[in-house]
Amino acid sequence: MMAALWLVLAIVVGDTVARPLLAAAPRPRRLATAFLAGFLVMTWATYVVAYLFRDRPSPLDDADVAVMGTAGAIAVLRGLWTLVRRGWEGRAAAAHLLANISRSEALDWLVLAAFAVLAGLLMGQTYWYRDGELHIAGLVWSDFGPTTAIAQSFALGSNFPTEYPHFPGLPILYHFLSSFSVGNLTRLGFDPAFANNVLSTASLVALLALVMSLGRSVFRSPAVGRIGAALFFVHGSLAWWPWVLRVGMGGQLPSLIWTKTDFLASGFPWRGEEWGIWTQATFLNQRHLAGAIAVLLVGVAFVVERYRDWHDQRAALRALQREGRLLAEELAGQRAIERIRGDRRPAAL
Repeated sequence: MMAALWLVLAIVVGDTVARPLLAAAPRPRRLATAFLAGFLVMTWATYVVAYLFRDRPSPLDDADVAVMGTAGAIAVLRGLWTLVRRGWEGRAAAAHLLANISRSEALDWLVLAAFAVLAGLLMGQTYWYRDGELHIAGLVWSDFGPTTAIAQSFALGSNFPTEYPHFPGLPILYHFLSSFSVGNLTRLGFDPAFANNVLSTASLVALLALVMSLGRSVFRSPAVGRIGAALFFVHGSLAWWPWVLRVGMGGQLPSLIWTKTDFLASGFPWRGEEWGIWTQATFLNQRHLAGAIAVLLVGVAFVVERYRDWHDQRAALRALQREGRLLAEELAGQRAIERIRGDRRPAAL
């Protein structure tokens, strides 16, 4: 319950932070940005406060109480402010807005729901918790050994100042904040696998939502954004083609694809070709990677939209100036014609 509340408060805080910059943005993008911003703010705030409380018996518990209490106060004050500022008319407008979602936005939500199902399957089938045991797929064991230890050092211990569990005594040199979040949610009530999977799935869906929004902004087409996001689930290079040629295009190809458990080695001499650098396995091993790229895309999308607005304003100004020149030329021509006609009138007797 407390872990779910932490996630809800993170979204509320993130929306409070990002809303001034995304007032006119599509709601899927706003939700994705709210999750990412809130995740960063809440995680950093919790870690910093826990570090400051490191000499207390339970620094992470104290930090959660302080940070979640502050976030809850922000959520309550924001709700009261909205109620006072908008009143019943604001609620009626919100209900009207929800009842009149455009077809394009509804399709975006359906596509993102499908992405969420696929992302959840990818995460849940490689890392799960059953009967008190953690199960790690062979695809990701190499990375999940150390990252699980880091997460559990926060969930079950008090790793402040933070050390690498396998080599205690030295300051950590690993990017551990994502593992800290997993450990914190585990301490708040989720099991270790679900805590990791829910953050990983939400980060990946946020990334895909931002890809959709960026495609819409750059190409002015919702379809381009959806196709671009869907291509995430396709192999990132043509390395699969030599394998298809080798096994043949016969009827056994679907069953071979379905039952294959190792990487598609293309035969090229580069190291990444042997362990799937162009596959989704990278995002399954490095669960923080999707969120990091999504945060980058938040900035990229903002810059692209500001450039679009500037370009459109320049184009409108040039069109206005061109119309003004044409109008001035037309008025000057009419005056010249009137002057010529006046010169040709017969003089009065």
